[in-house]
Amino acid sequence: MNTTFKQRALPLMTALVLGAVAMDANADQAGYWKDQGNNMVRSSNGECVRTGHWTPELATAQCDPGLMPKVAAAPAEPVPVAPVAVAPAPVTEKISMDADAMFDFDKSEIKPKGKEALDEVVRKLNLAGAELGLITSTGHTDSVGSTEYNIDLSLRRAEAVKAYLISQGVDGGHIDSVGEGERQPFANNATAQGRAENRRVDIEVSSTRTTQ
Repeated sequence: MNTTFKQRALPLMTALVLGAVAMDANADQAGYWKDQGNNMVRSSNGECVRTGHWTPELATAQCDPGLMPKVAAAPAEPVPVAPVAVAPAPVTEKISMDADAMFDFDKSEIKPKGKEALDEVVRKLNLAGAELGLITSTGHTDSVGSTEYNIDLSLRRAEAVKAYLISQGVDGGHIDSVGEGERQPFANNATAQGRAENRRVDIEVSSTRTTQ
């Protein structure tokens, strides 16, 4: 009976050994077993069967996708930023002109030197590249004379400046004239120098310019 068992078992053992040899011959050098059809050998839960010499460096995307190096995402394209519209900024400039240089004593007719000074004002307005707002021509006097007379004289001088600016092409709708008389002194009326400084015409220009 032992002889018979050995005779039957020998072919089976031979087949198992040959199968193991064949399986070992089909071990993928990348670290996974393959069958004789060169297909990956998988376990009952569908995972690739690793060989004894498998290491994480031998992992493949087919069998171990979770061990694959992470691919850095491409940098996002910069989002274009629309230019921001900047509101024009209001600008106010004040020019103080010596009344003695512009007018004769107790007069409101502009002298040639006064016109030259106003021509320079007009030139600057044309070069400013700004949207013109309001131009205020304000006349001032010293304290000599009555308050009523000084207000009248200062107003006549302010209106003379306005009329000249209009004659040079400045829109009269943007010009206002005011007579302050002696009410807004710039210096001390007790001295001749102070009274001379108080006799003046102030031109205040408001405009808007686009800021960068």
